[in-house]
Amino acid sequence: MTGAGVVGIALLVFALCLADTAAIAEERCRDPVGRLVSAQGIIELKSRADEDWEELKVDASLCPGDTLHVRGRSRAAVFLFASRAILRVDQNTTLKLGPAREGQSFLDLFEGGAHFFSRRPRALNVSTPFVNAGVEGTEFYIRVGPSKTDLTVFQGQVEARNEKGRLAISSGASATAGAGMAPEERAVTRPRDLIGWTLYYPPVFALGDGEDLAPNVEAAREARARGDLAAAFEAMERIPEAERDSDYHVHLAALLADVGRAGEARTAIDTARHLAPRSGKPDAIDSVIVLARGQRQRALDLARRAVRRSPDVPATHLALSYALQADLQLDAALDSTLTAAERFPEHSLLWARTAELWLAKGDTATALAAAETGASLRPRLAPALSILGFARLSRFQTDKAIRAFRDAIALNSASPTPRLGLGLAKIRQGQLAEGRQEIEIAAALDPGDALLRSYLGKAYFEERRDKPAADELRTAKTLDPDSPTPYFYDALRKQAENRPTEALSDLRKSTARNDNRAVYRSRLLLDEDLAVRGTSAARIYDDLGFERLARLQASRSLALDPTNHSAHRFLADSFRGSARQESARVSELLRAQLLQPLNIQPVQASLSETEVNLPSRAAPNSPAFNEFTPLFVRDDVQLAASGLGGDDGTFGDEVVVSGIAGRGSFSLSQFHFETDGFRPNNDLRHDIIGGFGQVSLTPEFSVQFEARHRDTEQGDLELRFDPDDFGPEDRREQDEDTFRLGSHLKLSPRADVITSVIYEDRDAKQFNSQRSLAFLGGVPIPVSVDITEDVEAEGVDAQTQLLLRGDGYSAIVGGGVGTTDLREETSTLVQPFGISESSTRDVTERQHSLYGYVHGNLPDPVIWTLGFSYDSYEKAAIDVDKLSPKLGVQWEVTPTIRLRAAVMRTVRRPLLADQTLEPSQVAGFFQFFDDPNGTAAWRSGVGVDVTLGDSLFAGLEASWRELDVPLEDESADRSETFDQDEARYGGYLYWIPAERWAISLTPSFEQIDVEESIGPERLETLEAPLGVRYFHPSGLFAGISGSLVHQTFDPRINGAGTETETFGVLDAFAGLRLPGRQGIISLEGRNLTDADFNFQDDNFVNFGRPVRPRYEPDRQVIARLTLIF
Repeated sequence: MTGAGVVGIALLVFALCLADTAAIAEERCRDPVGRLVSAQGIIELKSRADEDWEELKVDASLCPGDTLHVRGRSRAAVFLFASRAILRVDQNTTLKLGPAREGQSFLDLFEGGAHFFSRRPRALNVSTPFVNAGVEGTEFYIRVGPSKTDLTVFQGQVEARNEKGRLAISSGASATAGAGMAPEERAVTRPRDLIGWTLYYPPVFALGDGEDLAPNVEAAREARARGDLAAAFEAMERIPEAERDSDYHVHLAALLADVGRAGEARTAIDTARHLAPRSGKPDAIDSVIVLARGQRQRALDLARRAVRRSPDVPATHLALSYALQADLQLDAALDSTLTAAERFPEHSLLWARTAELWLAKGDTATALAAAETGASLRPRLAPALSILGFARLSRFQTDKAIRAFRDAIALNSASPTPRLGLGLAKIRQGQLAEGRQEIEIAAALDPGDALLRSYLGKAYFEERRDKPAADELRTAKTLDPDSPTPYFYDALRKQAENRPTEALSDLRKSTARNDNRAVYRSRLLLDEDLAVRGTSAARIYDDLGFERLARLQASRSLALDPTNHSAHRFLADSFRGSARQESARVSELLRAQLLQPLNIQPVQASLSETEVNLPSRAAPNSPAFNEFTPLFVRDDVQLAASGLGGDDGTFGDEVVVSGIAGRGSFSLSQFHFETDGFRPNNDLRHDIIGGFGQVSLTPEFSVQFEARHRDTEQGDLELRFDPDDFGPEDRREQDEDTFRLGSHLKLSPRADVITSVIYEDRDAKQFNSQRSLAFLGGVPIPVSVDITEDVEAEGVDAQTQLLLRGDGYSAIVGGGVGTTDLREETSTLVQPFGISESSTRDVTERQHSLYGYVHGNLPDPVIWTLGFSYDSYEKAAIDVDKLSPKLGVQWEVTPTIRLRAAVMRTVRRPLLADQTLEPSQVAGFFQFFDDPNGTAAWRSGVGVDVTLGDSLFAGLEASWRELDVPLEDESADRSETFDQDEARYGGYLYWIPAERWAISLTPSFEQIDVEESIGPERLETLEAPLGVRYFHPSGLFAGISGSLVHQTFDPRINGAGTETETFGVLDAFAGLRLPGRQGIISLEGRNLTDADFNFQDDNFVNFGRPVRPRYEPDRQVIARLTLIF
């Protein structure tokens, strides 16, 4: 046989042996029980006692019977499949994995320490030489020493047991057990210090920082950069004792921090300081260590001293940036890294850190450029790849982001940052469970990071796992009491659990920790919390009946940041059911939609329409579907359906399908409502369908399109003081198509432009019949005058707005133009005389506007609003041109007292879809009312709002309006104006007397004086609603409210006297939130005593825009069901 043949046979035999070995290995791990998800230093494994140890790498499978050993200056993380638990394993630890049984994981801990992170009840069992632990789904730590086992529980419960006894250990408690002794409790002052070795310390020393180091120190740094910490420590050990200078000890401290040995690192830092007292390098690494342990001021002091002493060392600037960001000085942190990056342009870690801060500022384009620069300088540097992944994720480059995160994990499996990013990216792709698992690993890799705990709680909430969600958010609050993030998410969780009183407390705490903004915004902005900003926090206030408080909070938030789409939605939702403010409501909704990022929040076509005239609280969209909006942006489809039925032939339903796919989102909705009303010809029917789509062409530029069709028929909805004064044959019909094209352009993190173009085609018909008696020769003859009006309107409205933000100020500049062509046909028929008359008029409405507003803090507790608007409106003989000033002030006299005042003039323009981009309020006083087109009005007001503790809120407000209302005389082709004066005085008292109770009292007095009107000359209405609500954590809720009403009616009839009426109305409701946030079922009763009374609504000042009255002299019971799929 030739030599080549022998070699060939040998190679074949060798290959077969390898294949056989692989087959054996595969058979051994056919049912692995775990996986090594992080490894630093040397992690060893052997399957049998007689085998040699072999070194493990990240992602290695672990099999039943495997024994794991973590050497000194090493640490590991293991994911157990059956229990879904994550173990952090400390140095010098040996453990053995048992076979999984019935969804449970088993292991023996022989020596050392391990931190266990499990969220499945009774799924993990741990045995030690002195005590065994049965886990109820928790987070705990075990350390096995030569003579005892110590156990500390951070969350949940663990049962410690041995042959001498057993002990249940709850959250925050510790126990110990030795040979021959039963488990017993022990006191631990700072239990989380026991797992200080698990903390992650961001690197500040890296390759390319221009240091001139000894060869072995440089070799150690090279090994550290590629993730080989064992080789790095070996290189450091090779340095002779005599050559171990300050730089040696600084880099040794950095290595020790990498493996969680903070105590040893501090010793090295002290030695470095002793060897080089004027160097800032020891302070830089020390600053990062104390910051991770929550000592923010100490970290900032050390970092500033580090920069003063060593300004030419990049690490000192990196340390300062972390300390400044923790101190909420984001701009200063960014300036620190930008300055350093200019001085050290080849430093990859500086560029990565700069990119991270640009992301926090919301400038994703600049962040991506900086991240790509950092990654190009050092392609194998884990922090640079992590931030590159986040930058790509923010730019919708999800697949590239996932690759960057995985590359970063391969280089540094102990860093939680790429794990968090990978989790968010998977969730973005619709893989919620897989994404949550990655975030669990991230939290286990740095259990002291409050933000990771908040995100994990948020992920559990998405999975409708309330208990672990509550545990994680509670831990986050403990770890970082100053962070707004866990308080905000916990508020949403508690609201979904039917605990709105507690939710309000957490929401207010989040506000106080978020620069006192009323609507939460994330500080990290790495995934921007996009969906949660679309969630309506106003629902918490609505559940409690604290709507006025919601408006005040939202209005203050918008003064600080007019681009906050959540605040606009917050404000829009608070308007539901408010009289004569439908235009303000839909305008705030429009601004919220234009400013919103992609999200799955349902767009209900009915909410964008005005004059829908649904009975109070009886709409299928109450509760609003956005209450159930997911907290993460992810590819998904959601179906929401609601229906109601009740007395007087009342029936309604609404169905919305919404979803996200890649860069686009959509929403399709259908709405139907009908009722016969409480009297003849009081019926109402609506059919509305709509579609909404949004596409982010780039992260800075998005476009959206909305289309709606509406078909409405109704009788006479108005309620006059004389209950018999109604039109038994009056009818109204409306057929309308609306199309809207919108865009949002982010010019910079502090400048945005929004644009809206609306096209509307409307056909409105109205029939009025008046009956009277005419006398001819003393003979009474019934006479009817039938008037039919048909108005066809087709128009286009275009508006744009620039929004600017700066330190202590915000500005808004915008304007719009609109043109509507109308054909007005009127016919009159007088019977029995057969007299008829008809006319047709073609007329064009034109309007344009220009406005500007500036909000500023000067001094800090005072928010000033200065503005103007120029409005022009022209229709036939009506011609209005006004320059209107705006002035408002909000002064926080103390943290519990706020004074408000405002004065402004407005002009009501004919807005298509009743929507405008112009701000709807000044200092909490709303400037747009549903007045007749062309009305010019002055409004002034003062108010005081007081917070008395955490559970009592009160306020008083007085405002006055002076209106010039145009009245057109079509026959004479001229117009004139008449005066209308309005005064309103009101107050509110909101009280939470106990955890499950809410009480509201909102008295008000309104006076309307009208010079010319078909209604009364003066109307005075005094109302005193008092409500009590109860909420149980099981989901049950109930409420009862009584309103005392006194009205004075001064008719416009010569010789008729003033009339008064006093009456009371009793309403009640009860319901149940379905488990798992699947929906709500409720039963409501209005005017339960069936009280009969006289009441004059305010339709006489609406001129052709009738709305349903607040009170009706008829009992009505309505059942409603809302389901989310």
